[in-house]
Order: sequence, then structure tokens, then C-alpha cells
Amino acid sequence: MEFQLISRELPETDVADIAKTFIQPFELDQAPLFRAELATVSGKQYLMIDMHHIISDGVSISLLLKEFTKLYNGESLEPLRIQYKDFAQWQNAYLRSGSLDKQAAYWKKQFEGTVPVLHLPYDYERPSIQSFEGDSVHFTLDKEMTEGLRGLAKEEGATLHMVLLSAFNILLSKYSGQEDIVVGVPVAGRPHADLRNMIGMFVNTLAVRNHPDKEKTFKELLKEVKENSLQAYDNQNYQLEELIENIAIKRDISRNPLFDVIFNLNNIEYEVDLTLDGIELKQVNLENDLSRVDLSLVGFESGSEIHLKLVYSTKLFKKPTIKRAIEDLNTILTKVLKDSSIILGDIQLLNKDEEKYILNEKNKVSDLRNVEFSF
Repeated sequence: MEFQLISRELPETDVADIAKTFIQPFELDQAPLFRAELATVSGKQYLMIDMHHIISDGVSISLLLKEFTKLYNGESLEPLRIQYKDFAQWQNAYLRSGSLDKQAAYWKKQFEGTVPVLHLPYDYERPSIQSFEGDSVHFTLDKEMTEGLRGLAKEEGATLHMVLLSAFNILLSKYSGQEDIVVGVPVAGRPHADLRNMIGMFVNTLAVRNHPDKEKTFKELLKEVKENSLQAYDNQNYQLEELIENIAIKRDISRNPLFDVIFNLNNIEYEVDLTLDGIELKQVNLENDLSRVDLSLVGFESGSEIHLKLVYSTKLFKKPTIKRAIEDLNTILTKVLKDSSIILGDIQLLNKDEEKYILNEKNKVSDLRNVEFSF
């Protein structure tokens, strides 16, 4: 395929408007499934790259930035031993060989019987057809909390991912009143060394099922999340699409099949400034207005902090609700750091002002009951 970088000068305008005109739908049968443009606006230059998700994942974006930097600075890239088409051929043969029968049996056992449907306190009635309109709220776990969470993970022989996934399960359980919850967890899907530096779509999503029963302690839940996560990782080659096709699940076009929430904490840091032979490139962050499920908690570690964002469907939630959810998640994390043996049922999400208000209201009702009325 021939590729040409488009270059054009534009009148003074907002960078978000430039991006909106640049990003267009792709035709899947017309290669290449990426485009790039260099736009000059009032002396500033914006390099825009758009790729269809079917040819790239999070690791691919990181690779693209690193390799672009090397080439611009006059360095050469090591040739790939195999191409993505080789991986695709191997994967198709692997799927047909029956080698995944054991993994298929594991996942089918996880979802035998009734598959739980998460019912969160939505602000709006769910549309009859799933909407992907979304927004997000960013937040950061500071140095003190990050160090505490890392220490807790080390103490319990778990990962930071497992600790945060446990806390997210508690939040979902508190909001839904349910104790059987499925969360989608993306995995890189690059088990072989030859795949580490290859651009392409390798990601699979694992449907991890946990039971944050209110009688359990946080340590007990974390142990369960750890065991379930490790088993899921061991069986990660079985594709989510295959699982959905092969279990008894009632399809509902108003929601995502199997799970309505996603958790993804990865080690890919996208917010990287690049230095290109004396030219400094800074990334311009544009809000992602897509929400593939009801709620997604995503983020990455950066030095002494953890950067997170809660992506939500704007057809289901208002922004104040999401901001409150972030406060409640922080409350959960603070309480489990203070006492990792706390019973889940004892974790209260009300702040002092709210508790005081409710107590006052209860006292008013109690006083009213003690009043004698005469007619």
C-alpha cells in the first residue's frame, strides 16, 4: 500500500475541532486502516494519527510513539522476525486444533447456571438500544495512598491491579446490593516474545466473576480476587466472543453481553512528551466521548501516583453521580488501608455531614413518635 502524509494550513481554531474533522469512519475492506495528517495552525503544528482498533491496541500506540521517535532521531529499528499475518494464521490454527478445550471448559464452568446482571442506581432509564455516548472524570491517587496500596499488595502477595479490582467490586456491590459481580478485565494477549514489539490487535477481555459478600473481610475478598484473576490469566487464550456464543446467556441489545463494567490498570503510559532531534512534542489530550459499557475504571501508574478515570455512559449517568462514585471509591480505599481486615458490610460510604444529617432525621422521627396527640 502507498501512504501519503497530508499536510495543510488551517485558520485559527480549537485543537478539538481540528481532531473532530480529522477523525472519520474507516471502511474495513479498504486498506490502510490508519491515516495521518500534519496541520499547521498559527505557527503551531499538530501531528494527528488515527487508527482503527482492529489493527492496534494500547501496546501498539506505545510502540508507535517509541519507534517514531527512534526513526526521527536517525536510529534504525530491528526487523521483526514474524508479521501480524503470521500470528493470525497461528491463532486460527490453534483455535481449530482443540488445544483450547480445557480453557473452554474452565470458562463455561465459571458461567454455568444463571449469569448475573448488574443493576446500578442509574440516573436515567436504560435506552432500548445500547448507546455508546460517554464522558469521563479524571482523578489521581496521591503518593501516600499509592504507597499504602502498593504496601498492602506486597503484604498480601497480590498485585496493585488485584487490590484496586477488589475495591471496585466493593463499590459496585454497595451500589447494586448484589454479591455476585462480573467485571471485564482486558489482557494484552502477547504471550510470546516475538509479539512484544509488533503493532496489531492482540487484546482479549476476561470476564472475571467475584463474590464481595458483606460477611467477608477485605483480605478474604482480595484472596478470592487474586485466585480468580490468576486462573483467568491462565485461561486467557479463550476468546470472549467464543464464550458469549457458547454459554446460555439471554441477549439484550440495550447492554453489553456478560458484563456492564470494565476495570483496566495497565503499565502503558500514554502521556509521554517526546524529544525529536531538538523538537519537543507534547501530547494534546482529547476527551474520549465513547463508553463501550456502563462504567469503565481505567488508569496507569506514574511514578509515585496512580492516574485513573471513570468513563461512563451519559445516557445512564449524570456527571455529579460519577464524581460521587469517585469519592466513594476513595472512601473504600482509605478504610481498607486503615484496616485490611475490615468486614465489607462495615464499610460505610456516607461522610460525616451525611451521617449527621441522617441521624438528625432519625431523631426527629423518634421524637415525633414520642409526642402524644389529643383530639
